[in-house]
Formats: sequence, C-alpha cells, structure tokens
Amino acid sequence: MFDLYCYGNNIQSLIIKNCPELVETFTTGSKETKSDNGYAYLSYERLVAVSDVDDLYDYLMVDKFVNVWPVTPLTKPQNLKASYASDTSIKVSWSKVEGATGYQVWRSTSANGTYSCLGTVTTTSKTSTSLKKDTTYYYKVRAYYEVNNTKSFTDYSSVVSATTTKITAPANVKATSASASSVKITWSAVSGAEGYEVFRSTSASGSFVCLGWVSGTSKTSTGLTAGTTYYYKVRAFKTVNGNKVYSEYSAVVNAIPKPSKPTNIKLSVTNPTTVKISWTAPADAEYVQIWRASKANAAQSDYSLIQTCEKSTTSTKSNYLTPNKTYYYKLRSYVINGSGTRVYSPFSSVYSITPSVTVGVPTGLKVSSTTSNSITLTWNAVSGSNIRYEVLRKEGSSEVVVDRMKNTTITDTGLTSKTTYSYRIRAYFYYTDSNGNGQRIYGDYTSTVKGTTK
Repeated sequence: MFDLYCYGNNIQSLIIKNCPELVETFTTGSKETKSDNGYAYLSYERLVAVSDVDDLYDYLMVDKFVNVWPVTPLTKPQNLKASYASDTSIKVSWSKVEGATGYQVWRSTSANGTYSCLGTVTTTSKTSTSLKKDTTYYYKVRAYYEVNNTKSFTDYSSVVSATTTKITAPANVKATSASASSVKITWSAVSGAEGYEVFRSTSASGSFVCLGWVSGTSKTSTGLTAGTTYYYKVRAFKTVNGNKVYSEYSAVVNAIPKPSKPTNIKLSVTNPTTVKISWTAPADAEYVQIWRASKANAAQSDYSLIQTCEKSTTSTKSNYLTPNKTYYYKLRSYVINGSGTRVYSPFSSVYSITPSVTVGVPTGLKVSSTTSNSITLTWNAVSGSNIRYEVLRKEGSSEVVVDRMKNTTITDTGLTSKTTYSYRIRAYFYYTDSNGNGQRIYGDYTSTVKGTTK
C-alpha cells in the first residue's frame, strides 16, 4: 500500500511514499533518483527509460495504488458554519481549501449519529433543503482531490449545527445605570423565545462573558465599578429536541454605572434672605452637591455650586439671598471610585423658590410734641423682622431724610422757631447681601403730617 504525490496536474514529477520496494526498484541502476526520509523523487524524464508514465501508473494500480495527492497535502475544511436559511433549509459554508477539486457535505440529526452524504460541490457552500421544521441538523464537510476519476479525501471538518426554527434577535435593547455598581439591561420580547442570555464586556469589540439567562425581558448586571463603561448584547433561545437554538446577538449597547440622584427635595423660606433645602441622599452615594442659579432655564455654566455635603447630611441653608427674587436649585450625588475619580449622578429636577418680603405701611403717624426748635413724631410699628424706618422732612420744596432707625419715635431737632414742617415715613426691610453690603427693601410712604415749632 502506498501514496503517490504529484506536482501540479500533469504528473511531470512524482513522490512515492511508503513503498520501499518500489523505491528500490527505481533506484537500481539510476544514480539520479534521490531518496529522502522514505520519499523517492522521480522525474518524468527519468522514468522514460524504465517505462512510460501510463505503464508506471498501470503498475501502481496493479499494486493496489490508493491515493493521488498534490505534493502539498490538502487540509480539511476550516471555518465551517451552518445557518438558518428558511423553515425547511439550512445553509452550510466553509473556507476554501487550496488545491481541492471539490467538497462532500454530510448531514445528521445528532452530533454523533449516522451522517448521510448530500453530494459534492465545487463551491464553498451548500444549502441543505427539504428539512423538517423545528429540527436541529448537524453537518461536516471534507475536501477531495481527483485524478483519473479517483477521489482522495481529507479528514472531516469539525461538526456544526443549525435549526430550521429561526428566532429573531432581541430588539430595543437598552442599558441604563441602576446604581453606582449596577446597570439594568432591557429589551423587547421575542416571539417563541423561552429565555434570553445576556453578555457583558468592557470593550465594544472585546471578549463578552455570559451573565446567565432570564425568562423575562430585563436583567441587572451587578458588581461593577462606578465610572467604567460596560457593553452588553443579548440573544434569545428556545429548546428544540432537547437542544438550545439561539438567535443572532442583538446590537451592542453600553452604560456607565453611576450613583442615584437625591430624592424628596424640598425648599422652604427661613427668612427673606435664606432658603432651606432638604433631601434624601441615595444609598449608593457618598456626597451630595447643591447648585443654585438666579434665572429660569439656566445653562449649567449659570449655576454655582453653593455646598457639598456628606451623605449623612440631609439639609442645608442657602443664605444672603435677595428678597423677592426667584432662585433655582438642583442637586446631584457622587462617589469616588478606586482610581480616585469622582463619578456623578444625573442632576435632579430643578426646583425654584422666591424668598419674599412685604413691608407694610406704618400707621398712627402723628406729632406728639413740639418745642421752639424740635418736633417729636411717633407711629405704630410694622410687623416683621429686620424692619426699620426712614423719616423724611419737607420744608418748602426741599425734602430731606431726617434719619433711619429701628425705633418708632424720633425727635427732629435744630429747627427754626414758629416754622411749619411736613413729615412722612416709610418702613423698610434691611438685609446684608453676599458681598457684606447693607440693602433695603422699602414699603410705601405714610400720609404727610405737619408740625409747627413754638
């Protein structure tokens, strides 16, 4: 038994393997024939003296010649794939084998069962037809080289399988942060699916790890690092003849685990220049930031960070505000991950409040006494904190501020004897702004009262 190898298709040069007696036959009386590791190399021209090629081939055939190969032996087919083509057909494809004349495709209904040959093809694919629905089929392929109607075959490829039941890939796949250490993945249900497998990676094109399967349409991926981007894909499956049949993978989606944002945010006026902000800190946060703006629909650049609180703090005050002006607040939380990077939650909704003050008009203004150079005025206090009073005196066409004070009485001195003076007052709210400057918010004036010195 021996193998005959040839260069090209014209058999101009031969290698005879595993046939020592034939090597001996041809080496006798032929110094030009070379032997190397059990191979004898014989050229066409050197064989003419012994016999012509046809006679040699006939001789070999008589001696049970079994295989004719290219000098470089054929390799078995690689990259075999079987995929759904229809409810009754499956397409099988593979990579081209250099030097092959053609390929045989074999099919079975079990991986280790009996395979039947579906015929030969010279291309690198074949569609297996007239199949049963909801059935898994197994395929293997081998290549061959043919000389003088004799086929010599490679080993079989590895076995692949596919089912005639097609399951569509999950659609509308979404990944959203669920906490500082988890991401929630959701998708739309696939008709006919029994369950879904969810896969995760830290790279869009990297190696994905299966997180297990679920029967519903969501899964939470836990144990993650805040601030790291994670990538996810999902595939559906159903069981056919005891085997899982899978859909294609969904599109890849990604999300970054972030802490939750603060909740139960409330604003209240402590006084006309101070607002209290309270909240519930999320369990997965370490700190909470409070941001403030002074106009509606403000861009982030218009907000100022007014305070950062630890998770255990649930309220703070916003001071030095301008009364009767609307302020806008929003909050966010953050954690510091293992690399020292701050990972922020989304901002909360925007909340607004107007710390208002209404300054009343003093009542009961009257001249309580006079002297030759003074007039004393009294009035009733206006309710409210930080209320002060401004007293104005008019003499002729000129009106001047006599004083500003907290009291509800004043004696205006240095006046001219037997002269009539007119007075009116107004209350104001006094506060200090964020720059430390005193500011006033005035109420309306009282009616004018007159007094005459003696």
